[in-house]
Amino acid sequence: MTLNNTGLSIAVDWVGRYMYWSETDDKVPGSTLYQLDLNQAERGLIHISKIFRRSKLIHSIDITPFGR
Repeated sequence: MTLNNTGLSIAVDWVGRYMYWSETDDKVPGSTLYQLDLNQAERGLIHISKIFRRSKLIHSIDITPFGR
């Protein structure tokens, strides 16, 4: 797995086993937050979900695994 653009931040939900990261897009201003299910990735199923996009850069990601 490789990034399409420049990565800005990364966080891991160690309870739910998800990895989140933000990256910029060279074509439009702002950044996008993505999610990867580590349970599926462990079985060779790489499915990246786009969570949301915003017009400003996402420099920090905080995960609260018990806050669901």
